[in-house]
Amino acid sequence: MNLSIGALAAATGVPATTLRNWERRYGFPRALRTAGGQREYAPDVVAWVQAAARAIALGHRPSQVGRASLAELEALHPRGVLKVLSAEPAQAESGSGAAIDAWLVAAGALDGAGLEAAFRQALQREGLSAFLRSYAAPFLAAVGDSWRKGELQAFHEHFASERLRDLLVSIWSPRSAVNHGPVAVCATLPGERHALGLHIVACFAADAGWNILFLGTEMPLPDIDACARQSDAHAVLISVSASANRVQTLWELELLRARLPRSTRLIVGGAGAVGMEQAAGEAVWPHLDGLEAAFATSEAARA
Repeated sequence: MNLSIGALAAATGVPATTLRNWERRYGFPRALRTAGGQREYAPDVVAWVQAAARAIALGHRPSQVGRASLAELEALHPRGVLKVLSAEPAQAESGSGAAIDAWLVAAGALDGAGLEAAFRQALQREGLSAFLRSYAAPFLAAVGDSWRKGELQAFHEHFASERLRDLLVSIWSPRSAVNHGPVAVCATLPGERHALGLHIVACFAADAGWNILFLGTEMPLPDIDACARQSDAHAVLISVSASANRVQTLWELELLRARLPRSTRLIVGGAGAVGMEQAAGEAVWPHLDGLEAAFATSEAARA
């Protein structure tokens, strides 16, 4: 009995939207059509789609995957290091879109090893700046969208977020440990539980030579101020998510700005930071554009 696209998605762990994207971009998995135009798939497609998803998550090019047999896909080592599908370098074909689709599949399958290997492969291939801008940040947005659409459950979102958090910490922490540049205190305000954006910003700052003091989420304002004063911080970096209470956030930023020494910059970033310049009295970065240069400029000014 043939499978609908919803049944194929349930059987493989690959979201229906990803299956449609693969078909549109790369021509697989090939579907039959009912009289009413609905997609149908033969039952033996399940194993091939699962193997293809693992291969793409490991960084193999979707066009190569589409030409491979099930046996060729299954011959790949689970960590993708023993065999490649061709001599061409593995890379995302349409920007980061194919890679992010594959990462969503790995997140849905709870494939931590595959997800982490794919993260590191993209980081090595693209470099830190491009990885953060074009892969890490869009992946976070895609995970959130998939959760809201019901394609991923809450535990999938947390699983993927923790895997990415681990990678980001492994990037900024050792760099910060040997830096002698200005100090940045990283925190979120009371009630703000989302910190991945803050880890992305910490990577940019540490790469530019800053020393990172990462306090984490839901920090009381007096503690942020005390840490900034003790460390003679050049800046306090606050991340605000799109789900933050805007009125409360504006009020807390005003209180924090009044507490901090005038010599300490207050930099607010994140999707929820739009329009908060007046409250912060400082730089606001709702997007990553320009942030890397800002950290480099500030570090040079202190040198």
